[in-house]
Amino acid sequence: MRQEHARQVAARLISGNDTGLLSMCMSAWREAVLVSRHELERENLNGLHQMAQDQIEEVRREHARHIAARLMSGNDSGMLQTAMQAWREAIVIQRHELEKESLSALHKEAQDQIEEVRREHARHIAARLLMGNDSGLLQTCMSAWREAILIQRHE
Repeated sequence: MRQEHARQVAARLISGNDTGLLSMCMSAWREAVLVSRHELERENLNGLHQMAQDQIEEVRREHARHIAARLMSGNDSGMLQTAMQAWREAIVIQRHELEKESLSALHKEAQDQIEEVRREHARHIAARLLMGNDSGLLQTCMSAWREAILIQRHE
């Protein structure tokens, strides 16, 4: 009986050990499963975090592209406006130069006409002076001739 009792005690001890080992194994397995789940969730979260970071970076790049496009379109319109302004100014300058050339030609023509009038006036004055001289000479000649005739008659 003692042996039987010792067997029962040993069986209980062994079964207690088996139960303890089984309980430890099950706890370790549960812990390993939980750790594995946590690692998987962490990897999933890291993947989601990386995807979110990539999406944010893509949004930033797209935003930068939009800003660059707006800036470039602003540059394009600014350059177009500058070119149009320069074109308008070139036309105005050319128009002024043509008007200046036209006015210079008119001025030269007017000066030529004034010079011609001066020459004509000078000819007129010279002709009158010469006519006055001719008249004076004629009168002097006539007076001298008359005196010569009068002197001849008196002699």
